[in-house]
Amino acid sequence: GTQPQEASTEAPSRCLNCHKDYETNPRVEPGFGWMGAAMGNAGRDPIFWATLAIAEQDFDGAGDLCIRCHSSGGWLAGRSTPTDGSGLAASDEDGIDCDLCHQMTNPDMQEHIGTMFDPYINNSGDSLDPALAGEGYYGSGMYTLSNDYGKLGPYNDTVARHQFTGSDFHRDTDFCGTCHDVSNSAVGDLAPNAGTQPGA
Repeated sequence: GTQPQEASTEAPSRCLNCHKDYETNPRVEPGFGWMGAAMGNAGRDPIFWATLAIAEQDFDGAGDLCIRCHSSGGWLAGRSTPTDGSGLAASDEDGIDCDLCHQMTNPDMQEHIGTMFDPYINNSGDSLDPALAGEGYYGSGMYTLSNDYGKLGPYNDTVARHQFTGSDFHRDTDFCGTCHDVSNSAVGDLAPNAGTQPGA
């Protein structure tokens, strides 16, 4: 996926200039929902910070995986080291900012191409097993971003003041699963049945 310093994101305050304070129905505006939702508070959530501390105590360095989603702006700017979160800036408390989702591309590189410096391996499945060819892996915060398409989203006919591109990936559950996958690559192999439920 995209690594620190490979893509930049705008501060949510830039998005909120237009996507907030709707006169007709403020309860449906994106800014209102984001500010009160877990996504907008993921970087300041006390349960996240407690869990991060425990993860770091149990597995030194595991916090980088947590910060990648919970403070995406800080991770992309290279502030996830030290992995206990002490290197993050105050602005990184915004958590999952608008651009993380609206610049995210499908990691299988079939639609919009994300930014990844060479050498990289795109996420297009297992070439050694034909049954898995073309099936990418989504999860553990392994996102790819691009600054080349303006803002990406699920609609093709949207009128916006900025460049906008429709994205099929944004209509797919794999999009949300990029961060909302419950597996954890740092500790997954230590879980009973390699992290799977019995009989699954």
